[in-house]
Amino acid sequence: IPARKMVEPGIDHVSDRLKPGPDGRPNLLICRSALPVAVDLERYRRNDRGEVIKEADHLADTLRYLCTYLKLCAGMGAT
Repeated sequence: IPARKMVEPGIDHVSDRLKPGPDGRPNLLICRSALPVAVDLERYRRNDRGEVIKEADHLADTLRYLCTYLKLCAGMGAT
């Protein structure tokens, strides 16, 4: 699967982690020292075709990779 096709599922994985769980708490917290990650997330934009605009998003991409990895591990019973 080409990496570009993993962008949308990865964004969904991050979104899922940020949503409150059954206990009302999010499954992912971004601490103050990682504020640049939150800034990158706020910069995520889409063009007129609905595609993510790839600029100044390295930290958001890293978080997307992490959440995708955690999702894959969960499918193997690891998380």
